[in-house]
Amino acid sequence: MSLLLFSAFYLIIDVWNLRKWAFFFVVIGMNPITIYLAERIISFRSATRFFFGGIAQLMTETWTPLVEAVGVTTIGWVFLYILHKKKIFLKV
Repeated sequence: MSLLLFSAFYLIIDVWNLRKWAFFFVVIGMNPITIYLAERIISFRSATRFFFGGIAQLMTETWTPLVEAVGVTTIGWVFLYILHKKKIFLKV
């Protein structure tokens, strides 16, 4: 299955040259070590509760984990986007 997805992404991105939709993944892929280490220093869950806590309280208990997961992903992506715009990349 993963080889099939890899082939499909290769076809879409490299052969057909459709790249604009993949910017979300480019931002994440440029700093994977940074987001891994930042999770240990910055509490993305606390920030999610601060920014998305009101929305999570409006939802039923079954939707709360989804709102929190989307919030953690959003806050992490914004953090990486700021680093991407400033051209700050952690290299090993």
